[in-house]
Formats: sequence, C-alpha cells, structure tokens
Amino acid sequence: MNGTNTSFALLMVVALVGCGEHAGGTDAGTDASSGSDAGTHVDSGTGADSGTGTDASVPADVAACQASVDTVRAACVAEDPTNSRLCIYDALRPLCQTGRTAFVKALFDCLQMDACQSPSDPSGATDCVQAAIHAAATDHDHTLGMAVCACGSEPNCATNEPAYSLAYLLMLNDPDVVTLTSCASGASCPIPNSCMPSALAPALACP
Repeated sequence: MNGTNTSFALLMVVALVGCGEHAGGTDAGTDASSGSDAGTHVDSGTGADSGTGTDASVPADVAACQASVDTVRAACVAEDPTNSRLCIYDALRPLCQTGRTAFVKALFDCLQMDACQSPSDPSGATDCVQAAIHAAATDHDHTLGMAVCACGSEPNCATNEPAYSLAYLLMLNDPDVVTLTSCASGASCPIPNSCMPSALAPALACP
C-alpha cells in the first residue's frame, strides 16, 4: 500500500507515519535504546546488514522479539538498503525491552510477511497486524482508541481499535497508555505531538 494513512497523520503524529510511508530515505542505522541494547545495526553500504543480532544478556522473550525485528530489517535491507523504513525498525527495536515485548514481537512477526512495510501501513501483512492489535488490546487501550477515533476515522474504530494508531501505541507500557489517553482526552484535535510518550521519540525523529 503506497498511500499515506491520512487519518493517522491528522490524528496523531505526521512524522511517525511519514517515517513509515516515504520509501527512499536514508537509513538511520542506529539502535535508539538508552544503552541496554548492545546490538549494532549498521548498514555496511553493500546491501548487507552487519548487525550483531540479539543480546546474550536479555530475557528469552526480549531476545526473540529482537530477532523478529532483525529479521524484518534484514529482509528490507536485502530488498532496498536505502529504504527509510529501516529507520523505524531501529527506532522501535528498543521497545522489545522497554515496551510491551509480546506485542512488538507479534507485530514484527506479521511484518515478516511483506518486506519493507511499516506498522501503520503493513500492506500484505494488514490482516495479521490487525489481528495482533485485537488480541493484545486491553481496556486502557480501547479507551485510548476511543480518544483517537474521536478525532477522525481509522479502520476498526467501531471496536475502538484504530488500526493505524494502535499499531504503534500498543507497543507502549500501560502507564504510558494511561498518560497519553489523559493528555489526548484533554486536547483538541489533532492530538498534539506533546502528548506522545518519550518512548516513541526515536520513531518520531525518522525521516
């Protein structure tokens, strides 16, 4: 799917969707974690990913999540080593450890179905991503989804599971979801970037 997810851009964060929607940008090639992730993701410029893989010191579920992200990244490098979506994979990888590990892994497992896709625009993996959102969404997530959908329509707003937005926001831990919901509910539409938790800041910085 090549079109921009307009409703997500209007509702939430233009930069975040833009990072996933505009192919052909530069590869940030760096892990945005605060130091807990020792894995390196540097594109050698030859089209091959020279990442060192998962960290030996992390729990098994985190390592499995990191491996899923790395698989998605490697497939995209093989298809297009300059694809701007490489930036978002690197930006989201730390959430395997600091966010909701199981959902991040489920989402990236889905993205393995179609190379160089983004969470909010998964193309051939759309049904899989939406099923992962439905399986993971909690009452707090549905409350946030209601706030998002109040600002405009997205797929699955009827069940308070806006597909474009929750593909990212379900990676956040529950306290961040509650804080974001409170900020979004008190703000005018579109929901301002200032409401977004810092955990998504690296993704927001993607080109």
